[in-house]
Amino acid sequence: MTDYTVRCRLSDDRLTGRVDSDGDIRIEVTGGTRYVYATPEQFAAFARNLLADAGADPRVVPIRVGDHVEIVKYRLNDRHYEGLRGRVRSIDEDDIPYLVETDEGAVWCREVRKVAAPEPAPESGSRADHVAQAKRLLAGTTHDAGHILRLAEFLAGE
Repeated sequence: MTDYTVRCRLSDDRLTGRVDSDGDIRIEVTGGTRYVYATPEQFAAFARNLLADAGADPRVVPIRVGDHVEIVKYRLNDRHYEGLRGRVRSIDEDDIPYLVETDEGAVWCREVRKVAAPEPAPESGSRADHVAQAKRLLAGTTHDAGHILRLAEFLAGE
């Protein structure tokens, strides 16, 4: 384990970080206070080194309210809404932090990733509209792609 340290510019206190054997990042403040004062550059180098040691990408930009995202993980044992896209409406500090507004309504989920831009809306009355409507109507039921397509054709009057 490699220790990474930032020394406080006002005292002898230090912030020490390391990646433990489980891959978790452990940060400890040593000295007489709970605070370590350092320049943004010092903290950035400290964070970059720790994240690189943990195998994480330090360029990952945090998710914010208003971002366009794709749902990566809905629940631990449920993949129902994974792959849906929408806009982040709220972020909590719990294990299911993201409230995403999708075409199917608001969904709380565990993990999202940013997407460049929202998908363009399909033309009204298009096959894509009927497929999307069929997916909404079949939500909560056991179905496969064939069921969705047959219902979409029915909705289109084919």
